[in-house]
Amino acid sequence: MRNLSMLTPIVSMFCLLFLLYQITLVASSTPPRYVPVDDITLDCGSATSGKSKGMDGRDWTGDFQSKFFPKEELNRKSNTSRSPKEGIIPFTTARIKCWWELVIRR
Repeated sequence: MRNLSMLTPIVSMFCLLFLLYQITLVASSTPPRYVPVDDITLDCGSATSGKSKGMDGRDWTGDFQSKFFPKEELNRKSNTSRSPKEGIIPFTTARIKCWWELVIRR
């Protein structure tokens, strides 16, 4: 019985150290970098359908007359002014759409 009472603290200490090791191992590992399956860089609101180089070096494809261009868009507004913080924002165009639906039930 004496051997069993000596063994219990040793096993407990081993389990505690193993648990701390596992926690440290998981916490210190960095997750893998996200790699997208589809690399779509769409320049929404662009006036062209060709490619343009973004400020961050990526190629952006314009959506004008492409399969991504909305069919119901009739009015096009454009603003070509530059942002004061050009280095932060990788895009200079955007499309804004407002849509609502009113459902009346009796």
